Amino acid sequence: MEVRHPSWTQKKVTDILRDNNTALCVSDTAGRYPYIEEDTATFIYIRLHGSKKLYASEYSEEELQTYARKIRNWSKDTYLYFDNDYEGYAIKNAKRMKEILGLA
Repeated sequence: MEVRHPSWTQKKVTDILRDNNTALCVSDTAGRYPYIEEDTATFIYIRLHGSKKLYASEYSEEELQTYARKIRNWSKDTYLYFDNDYEGYAIKNAKRMKEILGLA
């Protein structure tokens, strides 16, 4: 579930999602929509749309390293999607993330 409104940040919502093993998407939208890191399922779902400009900013090495640490700490199957493709950064960032995580 990728949220677009602050009303979804309530504990009641995360409890319902957790009870139904539905992942609350960790979604970076350059500040446009709520950023929530709540572990609500047996897996983690991340969508990175751009940290500075929605759909069009490249993630820095530091940002990628930070997400890699989070992924390792969660110790769960993680589905990570880069949607910062307007300027073509998604493929570059995905390849680098694979290297960081030792998947390349």
